[in-house]
Amino acid sequence: MTFADVVRQTMAKLDMESKQLAELSGVGAPYISKLLNGKIKEPTWAKACAIIDALGLTVDEFRNIQIGKE
Repeated sequence: MTFADVVRQTMAKLDMESKQLAELSGVGAPYISKLLNGKIKEPTWAKACAIIDALGLTVDEFRNIQIGKE
């Protein structure tokens, strides 16, 4: 699963829109849109951490979802 796949899946579970994710993470809405649309394959480390935190996950929890352990 890609980074964006996990973000989309978690957003769906939280009933969260991309605008909300942008606000909570401090990452710009255009960047979030590009990420979710596949134009950005992997975010920078700082942006990845901000997005993961905004989703209410730890990096370990996010990674476990990504590799299929959850």
